[in-house]
Amino acid sequence: MVFEVCALVATIIFGVIGVELMLWIRSARKLTDEAKQTVQDINAHLPYLLSDVQAVTSIVRQTSEQVGGTVNEVAVSLEEMRKNPLRFIAVFIEGIKQLMALWQDIRGRKKEASDR
Repeated sequence: MVFEVCALVATIIFGVIGVELMLWIRSARKLTDEAKQTVQDINAHLPYLLSDVQAVTSIVRQTSEQVGGTVNEVAVSLEEMRKNPLRFIAVFIEGIKQLMALWQDIRGRKKEASDR
């Protein structure tokens, strides 16, 4: 009788282990299939991603060249202002005049829009 109970318990334990093993293998197979599909998707989209990266790289290169030129111009202007401080005041007043003209232009547009 004890032997039959032990055999029954062992059968149940091995059955549960077998079911768990089947579920684990099935989930590993699904995971492998999903990984394979993901790699295929990446391979399909990779050329487009690389072309986008290349376009962004060229834009960044152009922007950095423009910024480099602007920084050089500012450095030259600062050197000129250091040599001639009155030039700084003249440039500052000219900037204020341009800002005032821009402000007047914006206010004029608002008045035109409100009159309509």
